Amino acid sequence: MMIKSQKLKVKSQKSGNGFSLMEVIVVIAIVGVITAFAGVSFSAFRNAKLLDSTAQDILSLINTARVKSISSENASQYGVHFEADRAVLFAGNSFAEPSASNVELNLSPSVEISEVSLVGEGADVVFERMTGETGNYGSVTVRIGSDSSKTKIIEIRSAGSVEIK
Repeated sequence: MMIKSQKLKVKSQKSGNGFSLMEVIVVIAIVGVITAFAGVSFSAFRNAKLLDSTAQDILSLINTARVKSISSENASQYGVHFEADRAVLFAGNSFAEPSASNVELNLSPSVEISEVSLVGEGADVVFERMTGETGNYGSVTVRIGSDSSKTKIIEIRSAGSVEIK
């Protein structure tokens, strides 16, 4: 009886119930590749949503300036000043800083205003009281800083309407 149990032990020790080092390395490599693809996809998705959100925020700021101008709030006209890392809603016919009435929209470090192309070659769009029209129509381009191919263009028309393309 004793001899049979020893033979069984020897057989079970040789059957190799564990994983080899090569199998573990292959599994780790596969998990690493899948994680890398998921990370790149998530980053691209996050950047696209961040770009969309920033463009919408700038559009909202422009529309707020136009509405305030049309309603002649505080008997003033309003505009928006654009810089690479922010957009500022201001009262009056020109941008001045500092001002307590300015409303600043700071952009995420990942996003930037890469181009401001307005009639008059300035960085400000100012709306007329009562009509909401502007002589500073044109476009503002917003992009992901690390990928210049990912852009949104905000079109500002002379009638004051605004659209994201």
